[in-house]
Amino acid sequence: MSVARIDPTKFLQVAHTILYGGRDASNLKDVFYSWSEKYEQQAFSEVIKDQDDHDNSAVLSWVDRLNIANQLAVKYQYSKENSMTITRLEDVGSQTPLSLRNLWSELRHIRYNLNTNNGRIFLGGEDEERLDRLINHIANSLCFSPFEANN
Repeated sequence: MSVARIDPTKFLQVAHTILYGGRDASNLKDVFYSWSEKYEQQAFSEVIKDQDDHDNSAVLSWVDRLNIANQLAVKYQYSKENSMTITRLEDVGSQTPLSLRNLWSELRHIRYNLNTNNGRIFLGGEDEERLDRLINHIANSLCFSPFEANN
């Protein structure tokens, strides 16, 4: 098992695809939030003034934590220095959305590269669950979408 540094552009493409969809990735914002987060959003709907701004902030923060965890895993695994510099992601901007298949592949690639060779991961449990939930949802969508088209 080796750890690779993932290009920050890939993280931004993932965020853009979750936020704005793509050809076949339209409901990913719904899957992004856990049931408890959806309940909190509903209960505090009057506090959330701009849902799009809230979504942008939530998705970009999560993807940035994935980016940071990837950098930490690479530095922890390969660096002999006692200090490190972490690069944060900028605004999502206008990235090219990924197809559903490419998003699934990229999320799996990210998942793999969050772990050091001895299994250490620098990502919180909720963030890890969110990553797994998205990967599993996309895998199910890819498996069943051809069958639904025939019905």
